[in-house]
Amino acid sequence: MKFIWLLALCAAIGKSAVCQIPVSERVNGVNGWYIPRIDGTFYWMDMDDAELLLKEIGESLENDESYADKV
Repeated sequence: MKFIWLLALCAAIGKSAVCQIPVSERVNGVNGWYIPRIDGTFYWMDMDDAELLLKEIGESLENDESYADKV
């Protein structure tokens, strides 16, 4: 299950290579999130990308029969 979350996060990070919010205006939790990477650095994900990622994860969980049995 953790692998699915990590895979979805990596896909979202790769998809949004250019950030529209200037560094000086980024507020963690307000207009986006700093996402930790395995190498210890952080990646900025704006709210639109984060909402899309959560929607995709929710849809994949709805289609996962093993998860549906646990809920």
